[in-house]
Amino acid sequence: MTDTRHCNGCCRELPLDSFRRYRRGQPQRHSRCNDCRNRADAIRRASQRRRGISKQLTQILNEHEVDKATQLVEAMVRHYGGFDAFVLKWKQAIDEAPPNSLFALRSMNSVIHLAMLVGPQRERAQATWLKTASDEELLREAERLGAKIGKPR
Repeated sequence: MTDTRHCNGCCRELPLDSFRRYRRGQPQRHSRCNDCRNRADAIRRASQRRRGISKQLTQILNEHEVDKATQLVEAMVRHYGGFDAFVLKWKQAIDEAPPNSLFALRSMNSVIHLAMLVGPQRERAQATWLKTASDEELLREAERLGAKIGKPR
């Protein structure tokens, strides 16, 4: 029996203690080293966080009644421990998402939908340009808003 093992993730030859056991007390070891498994676990956890917010955003997008949309937003704010924490979590999920991802698009659509649904009548009238705006106009607006929160898109 050798004291090293080949990692299927990084293709390095590493000592056996760099590989987790399947179960405590069992001799079998995972095929990926601790570093590769930790990296994969971090990616999986980030994806799960985005998925949780994504489901909530989809609920908001599908809602057409102001009262129910307001209740959904209030529930999200409570879930994340306040409005600031909710916004920070949402921004973190957008920052972690791949560029030009569906999540980023859904996030923008959710904000627009909420503004049109919950906002005052005059704000609703101003937001109607979004339906007819060109891609360039939307990108300029996204950059302007991104500059306000500190990260240009």
